[in-house]
Amino acid sequence: LLAAAGHGPIGRPAGGLSSSGVRALEAGLPEVFAASAAALSRSLAGARTLVCLDPGDALALRRDYPTLGHPIGAQVVHLTEAVAGRLPPLRRVIDGDVLYLDACRLGRGLGIYDAPRRVLAEVIGGAVVEAVLHHAEGGCCGVGGGFAATQPEAAARVATEAIDGGPDGWDAPALPVVIASGVCATHLGAAAGPGRTIHDWTTLIAAALPEGAPDTDEEGA
Repeated sequence: LLAAAGHGPIGRPAGGLSSSGVRALEAGLPEVFAASAAALSRSLAGARTLVCLDPGDALALRRDYPTLGHPIGAQVVHLTEAVAGRLPPLRRVIDGDVLYLDACRLGRGLGIYDAPRRVLAEVIGGAVVEAVLHHAEGGCCGVGGGFAATQPEAAARVATEAIDGGPDGWDAPALPVVIASGVCATHLGAAAGPGRTIHDWTTLIAAALPEGAPDTDEEGA
């Protein structure tokens, strides 16, 4: 996606580091997070732009790293920001409507709402339908903060409510779901009922690239 959007050269942080350490912070290990922040910030010396696939990573890099004394010199952006308005004409990969869910760290955390919706609208034949709770009121997929690991049944209920509206239901139609978070998409997919399709935004948009679009399997693709 980055190559197709005209970004380049594309590389990874020195030493092959790819984790912000935010999962350690969520697990109650601030010292591990601080060590990860120090290591990753050093490995990014000289970088101009850092594109994060996971909104939780982007939020940690923007918000938490500076408080630890490890500000990132590069501009930190999420993938949806990096490619919006820069991709070639995309192919249609879904004919009808889709239900879009705001990932909490992407929306309420980073304030990114419009970019993923604009790109998504290009690859579907119908409308981007909003859940009842959306934008700044968007809920949670249930996977954050180690919740899915420590309380899997409760986390599954949160996921079910996110896509179906809970035990009483709501007016969100039973459409294919799209969310711009890989970990949320995986968690929602495990909780979804038979026949309900959950799409990770990144995977869906990558599938919509036209044949012959620039691509790369190199570092940081």
